Amino acid sequence: MVYRFGDCELNTRLHVLHRAGQLVRLRPKVWHVLTHLLEHRDRVVTKQELCEQIWSNQFISDATLESTLRAVRQILGDNGREKRLIQTIYGSGYRFTAPVEVCPDEVTQATLPSGPAAPAPASQRVAEGVNGTLAASLAMRDLLPPVDTADHAAPWSCEAPQVPHLSEPWEGKQQLVTLLCGSLVNATALSARRGRGALYNLMRVVCHLTQAAVQRYRGTVLYVAGGSFMAMFGAPVAQEKHAQQAVLAARHLHWELDRYRHTSEVAFASELVVRMGLHTGPVLLEEGMETWRIAPAVLGDTAILAASYEDMAAPGAILCSDATARFVQDMGHIEAIGSLWEGEQAIPGMLYRIHTEASMVPAVAYVESASGVQA
Repeated sequence: MVYRFGDCELNTRLHVLHRAGQLVRLRPKVWHVLTHLLEHRDRVVTKQELCEQIWSNQFISDATLESTLRAVRQILGDNGREKRLIQTIYGSGYRFTAPVEVCPDEVTQATLPSGPAAPAPASQRVAEGVNGTLAASLAMRDLLPPVDTADHAAPWSCEAPQVPHLSEPWEGKQQLVTLLCGSLVNATALSARRGRGALYNLMRVVCHLTQAAVQRYRGTVLYVAGGSFMAMFGAPVAQEKHAQQAVLAARHLHWELDRYRHTSEVAFASELVVRMGLHTGPVLLEEGMETWRIAPAVLGDTAILAASYEDMAAPGAILCSDATARFVQDMGHIEAIGSLWEGEQAIPGMLYRIHTEASMVPAVAYVESASGVQA
């Protein structure tokens, strides 16, 4: 099914969203919330219903649900105050109120011209090549031979993976960490404008500088993919000052990127602008993993909220949550910039900006006290 509203088009079969002709990256929960609201736009969808449908058999906080709705609004260009697309019904839930045109996906396919397809413009091919891998993979499912449901045999010869059962108890521990999320500003538009090679080279620089800054403050880079990255401080070995270390790493990375922009002789080095966000919260870690040969998967509220703060940051800015600010307020370079908003009401908790000016407290003076390790 294809849903068209405003300047957006969502295709449920291909699992893709386009806004103003550009492919938009969606986290899984954001996708499911948006799809559910569109499918039930004729009525109010309660908070309980969303939790049961999207987070089945899981207990989540109101902050998680509100953060996901906020991410949906930001991706669609709806700030939540004007209520152009999604209306908050206080005490009840949410409703998608914008006009929607529904078109069966078969009709969309029928409108395509017959014969060999004309090649897409180069800029479109580049933009789709950067962020469209998942959509292409999902589309390929329709080209696979049908599965014989009589004997449930897989259409390939390799053995099926051993998937853990959902009812198995989690054998692990909860640990407080700080996550640092970042992304290259306007990566998709940059690729279309400068070319895939330029984006690749810029992300090589970001990857190198991120690795150096994170490792300097005893963090772990969890992933660098597309135009984004995430790092964790405080695990696998518990560290008392993980929040301070994350802030120092973010400031150090910002300084290195700024120096590279101003010293590089390459014209498009000026495009090397990164936004960052930090959040402190608990994660579940598997017992016995004192060292990691590969980066672990970090799931849940903490990762979602860290990515949300990064999404809210202006180009070149570093934002952090109230949870992180409580640990780093004595460092002297954070500033409260306002409350978080959901609809017309402020959510308890402040949003903080981390200063990046060279005149602030030098990071080097804090390195030894921030590098202490707690057993």
